[in-house]
Amino acid sequence: MKGILPALIALSVVVLISGCATEDGDITLSDGMVIPAGQCSSRGIEDAVVVFYSPGCPACERALPELEELADEMPDDDFRFINLGTDREELDKLGLVPVYVPTVVIDCKVYVGARTKEEYLSYMVG
Repeated sequence: MKGILPALIALSVVVLISGCATEDGDITLSDGMVIPAGQCSSRGIEDAVVVFYSPGCPACERALPELEELADEMPDDDFRFINLGTDREELDKLGLVPVYVPTVVIDCKVYVGARTKEEYLSYMVG
């Protein structure tokens, strides 16, 4: 009986980290996860490229110019850049919790870490 509580706590941590919805409806994002279509739609991001970043993050400094260039080249696509330091209201409204930055959501699939412009483009058309 003693081992049940620690096991339940460990399971709860795994569930939160794995990208499942929390009690308040937030989704913790992890690399490679796919946000369920209904959740993506209810958050209004099913056709958007959502970029979570933080100033001073070296990986973000590599990824942001690539993503901004794509946004300029694809003006008909919905790109949303969310600064984790200043855009708390937007972050709370979306109910998405990136664990690491940069985190990019494309077609409801999550990509964590800096990628090249070509890689991001392949995720958008592939």
